[in-house]
Amino acid sequence: MSTIGSCKMGLISGVKSHRLFSVAAGALFLAQATVASAGPVDGRLYHPETTGTNQTFAIGLKSTMKPAVVNRDIVVLVDTSASQMGDHRELGLTVLDSVLKSLSANDNVQIVAVDVAFEDLTTGFAPANSKQVQAGVDALESRIPLGVTNLLPALNHAAELLKDSQQGAICYIGDGMSRGGVISEEKMTTLVHELQNQKIAVHSFGVGPMIEFQTLGVLANFTGGVVKFDSEELSTEQAVAAGAELARAMKQQIEYPSQLNCDTAMVLPAEALPVRADRETIYLAKGALPRQLTLADGTRVDLKGDEQVENVLESSWQSAQQSGGIKVAFAGEELLELQEKAILTQVDRLGEQAERALDLNDHRTAGELSRTMAQLNPGNRHAQLLRTDSRKFEFLNVAQNENGDIDLFAPPADAEVPPADVPPADVPPVELPPANVPPANVPPANVPPANVPPANVPPADAVTEPLPPVDGEIAPEDELAPRFGGQDLDLLSEQERMIRIKEQRYAREVELLIEEANEKLLLDPNSVISEIKRAIAHISAVPDIGPTVRDELIRVLKSKLAQAQNRVEVAELLMIQLENERSQLEARERAVDQLIRDEEELEAWIDRIRGLLSDAVRGNDYAFEEAQAVATKALMARPRNGAATAARIQTEALTQLNLVYRLNELRRDRWLAALEEVERSHVPFPDEPPIAYPAPEIWQALTRNRAKWKQVSIFKQTPREQKIREELDRVYDLDAAGLSLQDALNQIAEQGDFIVNVHSSVRDTLGDLDSVEVTQNYSGIKLRSIFRLLLNEQELTYAIKDEVLWILTEDEAQNNTDFLQMKIYPVTDLVIPIQNVGGGQGGGINGTQNGGLGGAGGFGGGLGGGVGGGNSQFRSVPDLQNPHLDGLKKKALNP
Repeated sequence: MSTIGSCKMGLISGVKSHRLFSVAAGALFLAQATVASAGPVDGRLYHPETTGTNQTFAIGLKSTMKPAVVNRDIVVLVDTSASQMGDHRELGLTVLDSVLKSLSANDNVQIVAVDVAFEDLTTGFAPANSKQVQAGVDALESRIPLGVTNLLPALNHAAELLKDSQQGAICYIGDGMSRGGVISEEKMTTLVHELQNQKIAVHSFGVGPMIEFQTLGVLANFTGGVVKFDSEELSTEQAVAAGAELARAMKQQIEYPSQLNCDTAMVLPAEALPVRADRETIYLAKGALPRQLTLADGTRVDLKGDEQVENVLESSWQSAQQSGGIKVAFAGEELLELQEKAILTQVDRLGEQAERALDLNDHRTAGELSRTMAQLNPGNRHAQLLRTDSRKFEFLNVAQNENGDIDLFAPPADAEVPPADVPPADVPPVELPPANVPPANVPPANVPPANVPPANVPPADAVTEPLPPVDGEIAPEDELAPRFGGQDLDLLSEQERMIRIKEQRYAREVELLIEEANEKLLLDPNSVISEIKRAIAHISAVPDIGPTVRDELIRVLKSKLAQAQNRVEVAELLMIQLENERSQLEARERAVDQLIRDEEELEAWIDRIRGLLSDAVRGNDYAFEEAQAVATKALMARPRNGAATAARIQTEALTQLNLVYRLNELRRDRWLAALEEVERSHVPFPDEPPIAYPAPEIWQALTRNRAKWKQVSIFKQTPREQKIREELDRVYDLDAAGLSLQDALNQIAEQGDFIVNVHSSVRDTLGDLDSVEVTQNYSGIKLRSIFRLLLNEQELTYAIKDEVLWILTEDEAQNNTDFLQMKIYPVTDLVIPIQNVGGGQGGGINGTQNGGLGGAGGFGGGLGGGVGGGNSQFRSVPDLQNPHLDGLKKKALNP
């Protein structure tokens, strides 16, 4: 059960639920509140409808001067803990972006991320619109929200950053939770006093799944900041507007009053709080309502505003006194209204719980809940009605117990007094004192008034049987005097009569309980079981019924208990059976759904195959193969399925038939083309006019001119690589005897002014080249030869790549394509096609093969480059200088 000082409840703003803040002002001062006045101040009272000389109310002070706008140095603390995820993180970044855009270029900002520890995202202060601040925002957006928040070190760090600033402010965006390190009242007091001394206001935007309004409100109320917060209906546009309002609030000048005097009430907190023009500064007070406040300079502040609120400030006042004055979280009337809604919501919830307790005959719990409601909201009508109902039951219960009507559902009494033991029958009777003489130190008997004679008074001559003696003191006479209304009974008979009465009442109670159990058995057997168990325990514990009746009542209750337990077991078995049937039904539904999806998927594949085959028969040969691939996929997904199998066989058959058809067409086309070539070869080759060939000198000149194209590399060489190749053909003098191979290579690189690198394959094979010794000097020979002599002994070679000369193994040079270069060499000098003149097999076929294909004996062709022709069937070159002479016609060289 919550108490006044530590009551926690859910705070609902719109539809969204927030964490309760127990807002209460702390620190009492008697009529002397220090507040300094920098300008005119207006005031307003918040109090319940009832008035008195000792009521709890709130005082709101607000500056009426137009605030000045100043340039600020702002430390922005952004919560990056795990609570800032999803929409909360996007909303916080939207507000931050709006704040930065609303600040001017003269406002300097430093961004700090806060979770388990704080981290500066910008190096020092920078203008709000600078690239440095934007880089900090980018770093913030890329930061993953993790861990919990430790808020106090971050606030101290922000205060340290602003210690040299004259216009500092702190802007916090987060939920206000500090699970990484709880802020005690002492630490909070020290922090707000330090911020007040530096005149640093803490402004906040509360966002998160649960918002700690108490922390945010205390920081804002004691330092002169403002609090904005998220709600369920807050849109993106409203978040941008909230960021702009936060930026404007940070730039406003804050007034710091020095003293406030209130002669009619105690005011909390003791120290003066800053005053703003855009929100009220709220104090709590207890006493008579004042009409004026007096400032330190003698100025009177008229409390013109008078707003009635629900009577919910008492718990805040109690919490304020316990906290020493630090828990004053009402930074504006908006938070005051939020607290009022929170407490009323909690009171309504407690009222619902109390109503349920009354329905269950748990009047003790209902009374406790009603008392808590009255503490939270004094004068609450619902709490008074609940309290009245619980008290009526307590009164009736006590009265019934005095008359012997015992409640079966009430717990046994903590200390029951058993009836007095009956004395033994053989003890002699003891003479009683006269009835009209009261014993010493005994109050007078409860005798009826003299003027109202009791009914059925026994006659004077009636003899009263003496009671058996009782051990110890004799009971007072009024307890042993004859009872009015019937025949005198001794104590034993009276005790037996009371036992019989209680047995009958217990039997009636059990009968009623059984009837009620029969009504509730089908609907709520568990409650029946609990009620019967409690009744059995109670009957087993009471001492004033006989054992026979006790056993019979317990037997009846246990029989009904067994019936209720059986009903519960049957219900549980039925629920299990229903769950099994529901699970089976869901499994069947899933199987049917899966079957339908499979059929739809197979139908889609078949439609795809039909479309592809339709496209294929119109001339798209590739559609056959694609249709076969789709059919194969369908068959793999549905093995042994009839439709999928048929589709696969049909597509494969059609694909093969189409391939056979296409190949037959190609074979017929190629056969006709080959016959055409044969027919063309039968066409005669006329020898007139004769072919004129250039003179031999011309052929020789052409051969000499193309010498530089004997080999052509397709790779382009850079000037640096061309220089390395030129160095390879230059004569070097290398004095390398006794040096290592690595030193020799370094000497060559230094002389040639190029880089020599050793490939990793060399180190893998030979290790370090410093261990390989050069045994001789090389003088007067080309560098290419020096490399060959140095490297061949070690089965190494060299290659040029990327403007560097590489030393590598021969295997690496042959297998690594990075070091291979493709070159083109001329393979023929033929300039005319060779015709197969002459007959016979040797002159026709062999001549065509050896001459037309550039054989070894062709004219100037192939590698031979000689004058002779294939199989001696070529003709001599005619004399072009004397074309008019006889014998210009070709003649066989070997007639």
